[in-house]
Amino acid sequence: MTDSDTSKWIKIQNGYQIEQRTDNSLLFVLEEKLQIPNRILRLIPHFVTPRALMTTGFISAILAGLCFYLTTFSKYWFIGSSIFLLVYLFCDRYDGRLARLRGITSKRGYYADHMFDTLAILIIFTGLGISPGLKFIIGISIVVLYYIIAINTFLMTYVRGVFNVTFLRLSPAEAILLLVGFCLISLFFPYPLIIFKINFPLSEKITLLDLAGIGALLVFFYIATSSIVKNFTYLEQFEKKYHVETVWEYFKKVFFGKKTSCLNKILTQVNKLSQKKK
Repeated sequence: MTDSDTSKWIKIQNGYQIEQRTDNSLLFVLEEKLQIPNRILRLIPHFVTPRALMTTGFISAILAGLCFYLTTFSKYWFIGSSIFLLVYLFCDRYDGRLARLRGITSKRGYYADHMFDTLAILIIFTGLGISPGLKFIIGISIVVLYYIIAINTFLMTYVRGVFNVTFLRLSPAEAILLLVGFCLISLFFPYPLIIFKINFPLSEKITLLDLAGIGALLVFFYIATSSIVKNFTYLEQFEKKYHVETVWEYFKKVFFGKKTSCLNKILTQVNKLSQKKK
């Protein structure tokens, strides 16, 4: 049922089943190859809880969005946004791992983690969208497509029991790192860095971040459409294999099957009604 087998875990914790998780992103493979997560998790003090990491990450996302807005007044606020993005990325990647390592995962933690991540993306790209570097419509469009991908992921978790965080060997972590890279590049060039101008239909200046945002939109659109089509295809094949395709097929199976005939069904119902009257 899965397309990637790089990382899998199915556990029973706190009385309920955790879904099967898949991750073969570039960053994850590199981390596992160098055994970075194990080393970092051993260094985290016992008093630092997954909830503390999650809260710190969410606050960092808010501060990153604020720094993006403040680049309106000085491009050196990109330093602050880069630092807070990296803190958010670290906390987001290790709060869940820390909870699983300590065996303290919960439904509330799962819900809070993904809800805070959803809000964090909105805050970060809203702050970037109201800055001079990125047009607001592009920033909000990125958020909308990200939400579509996230909704598809959560629905796939429900219908297939698989939580897939990787598409095209990319995950949200790689997107955050690319954003940090563009922030650092913006420090060494005039800000906003105008690449070219468009005079039709309106006079618009296209910046470096605009081009990066348009590229992200194209990638997100491809990920969303291909993943949705793939899931529909899988579910259609699954239903053909294990279920009846049409109402007519179901009718024939119930009333004209090998083990059950229409007459037997009618007689059974008559017997049940007669017994109730007695």
